[in-house]
Amino acid sequence: MVVDVPRLGCKDCGAVRQAEVDLAPGQHRYTKRFGRYVLDPVECMAMSDVAKHLGVSWNLVKTILKAELRRRFSRPRLRDVRRIAIDEICSGRG
Repeated sequence: MVVDVPRLGCKDCGAVRQAEVDLAPGQHRYTKRFGRYVLDPVECMAMSDVAKHLGVSWNLVKTILKAELRRRFSRPRLRDVRRIAIDEICSGRG
């Protein structure tokens, strides 16, 4: 889907901005529905394969996945946590 987004210029300060589009609020270059559509195959396919299948860049698939992970895991619920353990320690030597 290609949508022409009008650019608006301020005569006072000279700033140029894009008009707000209901399909893709904020700075996103994809719709919310497309973002959800990308997340399904990412669970069982490589991001490069998903990008190739959908005809978009790998970076767009990565951006959508990062936003979803940030949404789901940025604020973990810690109220019931009693102990934190370390499973593995890496010495940093090959």
